Amino acid sequence: MRSTRLLVLALAAGLLPACSGSDNTDFTLVPGTDGGDALSPEAGKDADAAGIVDGDAAKPDVKTDADAGKEASSEAGDTGTDSPLPEAGQDAESGVDADAGQEAEAGNDAPDDSSVEACVPTGVELCDGVDNDCNGAIDDLAPQACYSGPNGTDGVGPCKAGTRSCSGGSWGACSGEVLPAAETCDGVDNDCSGQVDDGIAAQACYTGPNGTDGVGVCHGGTQSCTGGGWGACTGQVVPSAETCNGADDDCNGQADENNPGGGVFCGTGISVGECTAKSMCINGQLQCLGTFVAPPPTGSPNNTGASNSPLSTLSAAQAHAIAIGGGADVCACSPTASTTSWSEDVTMVEGVSMLGGYHCTDWARAISTYVTRIQDTAVTGVKFPAGITSATALDGFTVRGMQVNTGTSAAITITQSSPSLLTLTVNGGLATTSYGLDMTGPGSPILQNGSYSAAAAANGTQVAIRVNNASPTLTSVTMTNAPSSGGVPPSVSVGLRCTDCANLKMNGGGAQGGQAANTVAGMWLSGNVAGVVVTGPANISGGQALSGGANNGARGGWLDNCTGLATFTGASFMGGAGQNGFRIGFDITGPTCSSAVTGGTIRGCESGSVCVGAESVGSPLTLSAVNPITGVMTSASLGTVGVRCLQNGCTTIDTSAISSGALVAATGQRGIGVEVSGANPTFDRNTIQGPSCQGAIAATELYGVFIKGSAPTFTNNVVRDGACSGPEEGIRYEKGSLLPIVVDPVVVNNTIEYGCNTCGARRGIVIVSPGVSAASGFFNNNIIRNLNSASLGSSWPGYEVDANSAPKTFLNNDLFDPAAAALYQLGGTTGLTTIGQVNAQVNGAAGNIAGDPQLNGTWHIPVTSPCRNAGTANHAPSVDRDNDARPQEVLFDIGADEYHP
Repeated sequence: MRSTRLLVLALAAGLLPACSGSDNTDFTLVPGTDGGDALSPEAGKDADAAGIVDGDAAKPDVKTDADAGKEASSEAGDTGTDSPLPEAGQDAESGVDADAGQEAEAGNDAPDDSSVEACVPTGVELCDGVDNDCNGAIDDLAPQACYSGPNGTDGVGPCKAGTRSCSGGSWGACSGEVLPAAETCDGVDNDCSGQVDDGIAAQACYTGPNGTDGVGVCHGGTQSCTGGGWGACTGQVVPSAETCNGADDDCNGQADENNPGGGVFCGTGISVGECTAKSMCINGQLQCLGTFVAPPPTGSPNNTGASNSPLSTLSAAQAHAIAIGGGADVCACSPTASTTSWSEDVTMVEGVSMLGGYHCTDWARAISTYVTRIQDTAVTGVKFPAGITSATALDGFTVRGMQVNTGTSAAITITQSSPSLLTLTVNGGLATTSYGLDMTGPGSPILQNGSYSAAAAANGTQVAIRVNNASPTLTSVTMTNAPSSGGVPPSVSVGLRCTDCANLKMNGGGAQGGQAANTVAGMWLSGNVAGVVVTGPANISGGQALSGGANNGARGGWLDNCTGLATFTGASFMGGAGQNGFRIGFDITGPTCSSAVTGGTIRGCESGSVCVGAESVGSPLTLSAVNPITGVMTSASLGTVGVRCLQNGCTTIDTSAISSGALVAATGQRGIGVEVSGANPTFDRNTIQGPSCQGAIAATELYGVFIKGSAPTFTNNVVRDGACSGPEEGIRYEKGSLLPIVVDPVVVNNTIEYGCNTCGARRGIVIVSPGVSAASGFFNNNIIRNLNSASLGSSWPGYEVDANSAPKTFLNNDLFDPAAAALYQLGGTTGLTTIGQVNAQVNGAAGNIAGDPQLNGTWHIPVTSPCRNAGTANHAPSVDRDNDARPQEVLFDIGADEYHP
């Protein structure tokens, strides 16, 4: 209690301020109060509980509670009078023990003057949140050194101590120290062991390009830490230039690619085009490979294939060419001027061509002399699989198909590819169905020069070239099937059979069907033929059908119910020969099948039973400048027609020379230049010749033009008769009894001539009406003349066969026949002998004349012709035979020619 007593004495002496019974707010002593100074807060004092009392200017602050500034609570029953002096450590205000928070005993209240417990130093300052040295600052300690690493490592290598500071009554973390770390290859003692870069194991390494490690010969190595860095990578293998060693030196996944070290000419060094011998890297070794082939003993499978060391098989040379690459070809030779044959199954490879026809000694080429032949051992023959292009050629060989007797055989088969076939002689093998070349598309093969044929067994089918869904180009290619050597012939024989061959091109050459029992055709097209173009000189001929029957015969060109437009320019068509079946030079059928023929010739036959030059059944057909178009050419037939347009067939036939041809002596034969039945084409500027006859013929149909139940247009044509003893007519019009409406043909500005002195009756324009009574047809501006004044026995420029045969118009015609029985036969009974009677009595007649037209040898009228300015504009064409405009003068002229002043 000693400390208490000392405190009481201090208070009594007025040395310390008294404390009230309230909280620990700072106060000052106020003089003049009874019993002691009253307590009043001093202005500017800190009233918080921080433990420090602010003094005024005259008095220093005094530290209050000794227990770190904690405030004692008031004791219950405090009278407000000064308490006795507290014991040391007790709160002078309330008698509560300040160091433990205990409440002071009753009656121990301090005097009214406040007081703060004095700081008692306890020793050196510690980091404990207490002002141990009572200097007024808590934990005022300097930072101290620290190190948390293993003993013995401080100061070794980069390791060093750090410092730490006292904060909030405790020492903080050690800052700035460097501790041991894992050793790395950097020239530093990272683990502070006293040794630099110690204990670092060697590591894997690889410096080659990404993706090559572990590929081919390439692999990684190792490197060690030396002098603070990783040393060189030892033991690795990185990519290097490829060499011929069987290894993948450049580590790209391929060994010996691109023929390393090869490509050098070897052997004799002779190359023939792309046929060559070069060193090649094969199985890790350089070898000499060549592509020359010769028959044994010159050729051998053990040879290199160089020109002086040829192989003995085409397949071996082909394999060498594939290995050499770069478009290497195969060359085959014959040792003598004879045929050398290879019996192999050959399949072509893209980029490798095969060339034949060489001489084995000097490798000079003469295809027709040094014959090299492929006798293929498969029924598909030499094969061009899908993907072959025109860069791959079969050139200069003779190719034979396999003989199988039954089934199908082809000498060459092309499937969905476009190779080049150059100067080949191709013979299909004997089979039920035999093809020289069998082509299936899509594809656009190129065929140049050469010949193709097939040879079917009895009752079979032979086709020199068959095209299905492909578009080849044929230049100077001949397709000819030889006739059977005996026994039963094939049933069908075709030169070129084309189905869906749109855009086929043929220039020159020819296609001949050959000989068969039933169907023969030079060129038979069906399906899509849009864009088919044939240009001359191309000879297209049917051949000979050996059996009779309505469906048996021979055709030159046959477009059979096709679609699209096929054009022919300068081509020559021939139906065939023989006495059986029909012969048609150019035959087209079907409403969607269209064709245009320009130039060239069309002949039905040389001789035969029924021959037709060109026939269109329901198809749009244009014939222009074809000379001639004839039913029969040099001999005679039992029936012949130059052009037939049936069932809406034909569109325009112009500037062509059309003739029937000759008939042999027989009964009831037909000879017609142009026949139109149920069709409405236009014939303009043609020369149309009626039939001639060999011997006396009691024929019933001998016409230059025969129109039946149709409304064609005939303008600017010259129609002439032929030399037949029977009656012959220039233009015959049968109105037709089956049509529901009356049709009107237009026969205007034509020149119709007859002039046979020893022949039978002649008629210019004939109209017949089997059951149709209405007037029909426009017959205007025509010249109808007898070429000489001799009597023909009987002749009529105009003739109505019956009472219903009246024309709709008969205007401005020139009826010149001084020897005529009558100028016009009216109703089949009345002969009109004067032109006045004609103009007065014929239905629709007016302006007709009967004067010499004065035509020259080319059917032109002179200035003095009565036909000049004597025509009518009624249905007159806009141009004349020379393509001069009509009229040239004031009025139209009569006849095919318009006078040109």
